[in-house]
Amino acid sequence: MLFAASFFHPKTQRDWPAMGAYSAFLVALFTEMYGVPLTVYLLGSWLGSRFPLLKDIHAGGHLWNDLTGWSGDPHLSPFHLASYAAIGT
Repeated sequence: MLFAASFFHPKTQRDWPAMGAYSAFLVALFTEMYGVPLTVYLLGSWLGSRFPLLKDIHAGGHLWNDLTGWSGDPHLSPFHLASYAAIGT
């Protein structure tokens, strides 16, 4: 953000919201690209030892199913169906 601010100096009242939106975008991008994957990576060994159902296959990557004890097909679980409906809307 400081790098962008060194080039773009907000002068008018309309410039400040644009700078704020850009800063919010950078924070969200950093969180998405580094914060969440890093947290999953660091918790991976602990989760793998606590929940042996987490396998190294696609079906083993559905954490909510393992946490709630859903034993059926993970792609037909209420979580997946709710996500399908959310994506559809």
